[in-house]
Amino acid sequence: VTGSDVTGSDVTGSDVTGSDITGSHVTQLCVNGSLDVDVMTSAEVRVVIEARDELGLAATATVLVTIDDVNDNRPEFTQGLYEANVPVWTAVGAVVGTVSAVDADRSERFGSVTYGIVGGTGEGLFRIGQTSGDITLTAPLPTSHDDVTQQPSYTLSVWAEDGAGLRSLASVALTLTGLHLFPPVFDSATYRLEVAEHASVGTLVGTLLARHSPNSEGTHPISYALVASESSHYFAINSQSGALTTAAAIDAESTNHIALEVTAASEDEPLAVGRARVHVWVRDINDHTPQFDTSLFLFNLDEGVYANKLVGTVRATDADMEVPNNLISYSLLHPPPLFSVNASSGELRLSGQVDREAVGGFTMEVRAKDGGQRGSQVTVRVNVNDLNDNAPQFAAESYSLELPEDSPLLTPVTTFTATDPDISTPDLRYSLQSSDADVINTLGVDWLTGELYIKRPGLDHETRQLFQFMVIATDVGAEVSLTGSAGVTVTVLDTNDMAPSFASAIYSFNVEENSGGSSVGQVSATDEDTGSNGELRYSILVNTPDQLFSIHPLSGDITSRTLDREAGDLRVIEVQVVDGGSPPLGDTALVYVNVLDVNDEAPRFEREEYQVLVDASVAIGREVAAVHAEDRDLLQPGISYAITGGNEDGVFSISAQSGQIRTLTSLDHGRSSFTLTVTASDNGEPNLSSSCQVAISVLEAEEHDPVFPVSHVTFSVDEHVPPLTLVGTVQAFHPDMSENPNIRYYLLAESEALFSVGQRSGQVRTVGAIDREEQATSRLSIRAVDVAKGRSTHHLTGDTQESSADLDVTIRVRDINDHSPRFENGQIKQLFKSESTSVGEVLDTIRATDGDEGENGRIVYSIPDQSPVDAVTIDEHLGTLRLNRPLDFETNRHVGVVIMARDNPGDEAQSRVAFLNLVINVVDENDNRPLLQPPFAVNVTENQSPQFSIFQVSATDADSGVNSEISYFLN
Repeated sequence: VTGSDVTGSDVTGSDVTGSDITGSHVTQLCVNGSLDVDVMTSAEVRVVIEARDELGLAATATVLVTIDDVNDNRPEFTQGLYEANVPVWTAVGAVVGTVSAVDADRSERFGSVTYGIVGGTGEGLFRIGQTSGDITLTAPLPTSHDDVTQQPSYTLSVWAEDGAGLRSLASVALTLTGLHLFPPVFDSATYRLEVAEHASVGTLVGTLLARHSPNSEGTHPISYALVASESSHYFAINSQSGALTTAAAIDAESTNHIALEVTAASEDEPLAVGRARVHVWVRDINDHTPQFDTSLFLFNLDEGVYANKLVGTVRATDADMEVPNNLISYSLLHPPPLFSVNASSGELRLSGQVDREAVGGFTMEVRAKDGGQRGSQVTVRVNVNDLNDNAPQFAAESYSLELPEDSPLLTPVTTFTATDPDISTPDLRYSLQSSDADVINTLGVDWLTGELYIKRPGLDHETRQLFQFMVIATDVGAEVSLTGSAGVTVTVLDTNDMAPSFASAIYSFNVEENSGGSSVGQVSATDEDTGSNGELRYSILVNTPDQLFSIHPLSGDITSRTLDREAGDLRVIEVQVVDGGSPPLGDTALVYVNVLDVNDEAPRFEREEYQVLVDASVAIGREVAAVHAEDRDLLQPGISYAITGGNEDGVFSISAQSGQIRTLTSLDHGRSSFTLTVTASDNGEPNLSSSCQVAISVLEAEEHDPVFPVSHVTFSVDEHVPPLTLVGTVQAFHPDMSENPNIRYYLLAESEALFSVGQRSGQVRTVGAIDREEQATSRLSIRAVDVAKGRSTHHLTGDTQESSADLDVTIRVRDINDHSPRFENGQIKQLFKSESTSVGEVLDTIRATDGDEGENGRIVYSIPDQSPVDAVTIDEHLGTLRLNRPLDFETNRHVGVVIMARDNPGDEAQSRVAFLNLVINVVDENDNRPLLQPPFAVNVTENQSPQFSIFQVSATDADSGVNSEISYFLN
């Protein structure tokens, strides 16, 4: 860029980059040479800068550069040595000489000069004017010959200093003269006189008078004369009378003070000259008319209501020097309403209302008059500016709008229109106003057209149904912008974008058996959609084979038919929920129904009748028999035993807890048998019971004992064989007999009650259920008694006599596969695993146990079903569960696995299985980057104001929770 200053010299500048650029940039105005304000004609340089683009459009700016002065010059005396002759008769206070110094610095501070004396022989006799440089006498000079001879001259060392302290020095030499001369003496060393400006030539200003010195012997007349000076031509002095008169017209505005020097001398001593200083002040007269600064004053005034509003100031000047000649007063000629002018300051003020739409301006005359009644007048024009005093108005006070939640980005919603009633209608700019940041981030308005559009995708009716805000129209282009507003309510309409979701992926309910038609429990789901999209219906997706369950389609209440715990204590069904959208969306859940036991099974005795043989000599209180009953109910409160028949004489008692029967009295009273009725009760609600018969035979004593060939024998039998299964046979004999028809076999009291022995055959058989897991080995004591000889001893007393022989029998129970595997943590299990879990990583170790032994108790694991397929694998022997495919929270939030435990794997036909339902809940990780939504290029018109909203960037993140919260920044 280039420009020219007012003097025509060039200054240059260059932009910062030195190349063509678009947009705004900085231009530097540079100094093209050294500057010395002290030699320049002005301390200000006015530069016009022009900027021009490639199409020829230009703009200019005027730069006023003020050059600041610096103190780079010392005061310089006009002479290095000043010399003057001083008559000895010089009066005290008279000026004997003047020094002068000039400082080339331009500013008042640096260029002003003051004077002082720093030394010399005349330092105490003379002084110097601080600003004038006049050297004056401060004490009488010596007049005697001796004194003058001794001190014929004086020297002074003077300094000149500027406002910042820079100094220069000069010398002054003063020589005394007129030692023997006695000049005339004026009656005053200084005269102060006054004359009116423009006085006619010859006007008397004043008369000066001088007399001969008392020391003089002069008698001749004294003559007067003016010492020639720059202003002495304005005056003349009568040489004989000393009358000072005007010799030319004097203008006070040009010269208002004149200093003269007058001499007086006589023929008696022509070299003796007396001197006096005369100061003449020129008195001002009213010879100038006030003059306005311009022929037309033009003011601009904004419309509005004002109280004593300053419109502008008219100003006139009067060249007269003195008051009242130069004292100006102002007044309005034919003043219009509302306006007044201050008489002394010329301030034009307004009080009232002005409306640009009513009047465009005012014209008036202002008169300026000085104290001498000289005056002039000027025209004042006041233009009324149109203010932005009308706010924009919308077509409606409020707007109600609807918007589907699946509307895409930049969807136009509506276009707002506002108008402005001002005469100079400015452009309108539209914006949205709300303290809710979500509103501003979601919706935008085109600042120029007023079109409302979607800035950010992802409207969600379930999260927010209403957006309420203000639309603002602002009239820009004026110093003060006004706004109009309207309320806007945008209702987000629902679409079926949310699938219903069960409150839990797995439900577990408890229901008592035998409670047919009762409520099992209720499943519930929620759908964040509204209307028909949020209406839910429930159904059973997978029921039991016998269709035991049903569900209410609206409430989700599940009911069942009659359930029997003994037939199965766990039922599993799958339910689903769908919404009313099109297409419908749904969810599924598993329901585990635990069947609770109730007291619906009566106790059952192992046998309906027990046969017992007892010696008549058995001691009182000894156990003679024991009964046992089982109850299939799971929650067995316990079985109580009681003798309910056949014990009228009170011979026997029974333990209510163990079922052991004992004697209360002696059996040796001639009665050979008893038949007792024993009842077992389960103590439940309701109380259930059953009974059995116990036949007790009483034997007499015998004389000879039988003999067993061995003292111990071992038998084996499978568990759970039917009652009366043959286990083995025992046989005793008499040593002196080939046959033993009279030997009978009995179990002693300490023998296990699970077995019986044939009294005649000696066959050992099972009595009740045999469970190896409860008892793997049983030991019996069998007694052989010769009943023909009557020498038997009661087989429960333990008192052996010669009529019997005892045999120890061990029965080992062989295991069969009668137990299914049981998982340690039940049939349902949940795991929580991060989606970042590595493939092959161990998720859990599944453990199951089996009450059987050997191969029947060996367990292998497998996965018959899983969703999604091949998600996990399991070690068939260790139960180690490993991840087989990557987990992805965004694809599958749950992994369902059915794990089977099988025993006796070598014989599948005889093996037993159990199932574990495992749910792996996938925990979200921040493994998805946000995805920016198009478009990625938009257009924006030029000249937009700062903070204008160009475009709302939107992104989505497939993660959930805090991992899906997105923040934006410029890279």
